[in-house]
Amino acid sequence: LLKRIMTSAVYRQASARPDMLATRPGSAAQIDPANRLLWRMPLRRLEAEIVRDAILAASGQLDRSLGGPPLALEVQPDGMVVIQEKGANTSRAKARRSLYVLARRNYHLSMLGVFDQPAMATNCPNRQQSAVVLQSLTMLNDAFVLDAAERFAQRVSAESESAEPCKQIELAFRTALGRGPSASEVAWSSQLLETHAAEYAATGLPPDRVAEKSLVHLCHMLLNSNEFLYVP
Repeated sequence: LLKRIMTSAVYRQASARPDMLATRPGSAAQIDPANRLLWRMPLRRLEAEIVRDAILAASGQLDRSLGGPPLALEVQPDGMVVIQEKGANTSRAKARRSLYVLARRNYHLSMLGVFDQPAMATNCPNRQQSAVVLQSLTMLNDAFVLDAAERFAQRVSAESESAEPCKQIELAFRTALGRGPSASEVAWSSQLLETHAAEYAATGLPPDRVAEKSLVHLCHMLLNSNEFLYVP
């Protein structure tokens, strides 16, 4: 039954709708704007565990190994619940899939909780999806996300065909979003790199560090994009 559902034409539709279809008389968007007839896939965000795994994958850190002990958690003085440093003997060990994060009834990984991971103390017949300010603040300021953005930029620099911004922009988009950038996206991404490069150059940083730190901002922006966090 699951295979039949998941291979059906209805289930395999995209959630995006072309503008031309939305404005055409008699279009599905005009006839059924609430999507009660399921003419497109409802927009949905990645589940909490997949958000973390996707960030690790884009930054080149994700440990795909199977089995083994779970990742233990610890509570920081500020109340944040993070992966325990003592139990992770290497940085690679901390990058295991979220499936292996230890599930505790009294607390769970703060980042997963922000993105609606179910509480273990109660029954969970289905997952809730919210869109709250705390999620945006987490993606902008959380130490895990900031570190991933830096590693993502390092990966792009190492794997890019050249140091040309257009090549790095192309690779960054394909790595994070699974597609190449449009002409307008290349234009504003280049402008973003130039703006931050000018700011860092004014502080006296060497040119190589200027390019590296500017690229971090682009990678961080892609991790914060709706297309990265939502299923298209």
